[in-house]
Amino acid sequence: MDFTSASLWMICVTGTALISLGFTTFVRWTRRSPAVSEDKLEQLYPGLSMKEVEDRLGAPRLKGWSASKLPQWTYGPAIKDYVLLIEFDEDLRVASFLHWSRSEPLPALHD
Repeated sequence: MDFTSASLWMICVTGTALISLGFTTFVRWTRRSPAVSEDKLEQLYPGLSMKEVEDRLGAPRLKGWSASKLPQWTYGPAIKDYVLLIEFDEDLRVASFLHWSRSEPLPALHD
């Protein structure tokens, strides 16, 4: 096999370009998908306990605390534009939640 052949190098360059284009398209499509599916999002409402949320949505990606020192969970892979934030109240029940794109300004949470 002649590794200096122009046709061999063109095949390699074309193949690399197609693989790169495919991967870029996949990543862009994945980033724009929701943090959780629409049917799971419809099961979420204020008043649910932490266990009920975890039963419906699975384990959160991140467990933390809000500015008001109340539990806050984050759903959705870090690579995605969309994220689901859930804030709990003093009784450890859903107080509010927000499904939003990080490319947009942060709106108020849904009560």
